[in-house]
Amino acid sequence: MNGSLNIESYVRLTLDDGTVKDDREVSWKSISEMKTVSYFGKKKTVYVCALPVAFVDVFHDRLEVHMQIPDGCSEYQAIRSKADFNAGQTRDAVVGRCVGLVKNSVVIEERFLNGVNNEVVGVRI
Repeated sequence: MNGSLNIESYVRLTLDDGTVKDDREVSWKSISEMKTVSYFGKKKTVYVCALPVAFVDVFHDRLEVHMQIPDGCSEYQAIRSKADFNAGQTRDAVVGRCVGLVKNSVVIEERFLNGVNNEVVGVRI
């Protein structure tokens, strides 16, 4: 469980060799590397998986995204969170997930699992 909303939010990778990695059991930091990419002509820093990924499955509450990773592409993911401040207390909550594809240092696709509006949206560039 992630955040104080008490929901399931995780990423599962299927590597080229069939091995499965789940970010509930493996730290994303231990299998990724920071990379600066182009996103709509602007620079963006993402953490791409350093392992050869065949498929990525992203889950957030009842929302799901399943993507096949094309040859020559790498994959990144990010947690969308928010902080609520009320009467001197802070409550952090995971409100969604993002997953994207990078080819030749350019983001070519990105999908968002928006837990606030309960929808999946995406863009191909």
